[in-house]
Amino acid sequence: MKTLTGNIWLIIVLLAGMLAGCEVYPVDQDREADPRDPFTGYWTVTEYSEEFSTFTYPVNITKDPSNGSRLIMENFGYTGFDEKPPYGILSGATVTIPQQTVCNDNSMVISGSGQLISANSMQWNYTIIIGGNQYDYTAKLEKSN
Repeated sequence: MKTLTGNIWLIIVLLAGMLAGCEVYPVDQDREADPRDPFTGYWTVTEYSEEFSTFTYPVNITKDPSNGSRLIMENFGYTGFDEKPPYGILSGATVTIPQQTVCNDNSMVISGSGQLISANSMQWNYTIIIGGNQYDYTAKLEKSN
């Protein structure tokens, strides 16, 4: 009987030790932050090209809820907020926009990539094709919010 009682106490002590070592998180707190978080929000784009003068406009970047590595980039390339936006794929600190047709009438083709430079700044290089004409851009994005 002494051995059985001793074994039960040993099991209880071991279980208590295991439970004390577990990390407990509140239900609404993620264990790991989404790597897309630093890229999301409203950004001010300052766009440069050889063909056009410097141009500034807003962009809203959100997480694609259907794909854990994609970002939706509303008004990127000054497409308009009511138009079909391009998406970007996040890999590390770089977002790549694979070549894709954007706008509701599919009138624009866009591709390029950008990198997070700081918490509030990104640098981008991209190409836009409209009506068969190709335009190359560099842009700096500054976080607005």
